[in-house]
Formats: sequence, structure tokens, C-alpha cells
Amino acid sequence: MDERELCFSSRHRGGVQAVLVDGHVKFFAETIDPQVWSALGTRNDGEVVPDSL
Repeated sequence: MDERELCFSSRHRGGVQAVLVDGHVKFFAETIDPQVWSALGTRNDGEVVPDSL
């Protein structure tokens, strides 16, 4: 599998715009904790994404 298939990227300066499952768009800074960023890419684990991210 190509490693690029396993990551998110963007041409936005300083982070990435992402569409969440409820349809809203959120900007995630490139300084986000890598463990948190990885957890955001999983599903059905019961975690809740706080608005403060």
C-alpha cells in the first residue's frame, strides 16, 4: 500500500481543512498532537472530538 494513502494533507498554510462526518469543516493545525491526529482517523472507537480541537 502506498504510504500517501494513509495520511491527510493540504496546501493550506499551517494545517489542514477536514470535513467531519456530520458535514462541518474544521481546520486542524499542523501542531496537533500526533496521537490525537491518528485517533481522529479511526472509527467506531467511541471517542468524542471536543470542539476545542
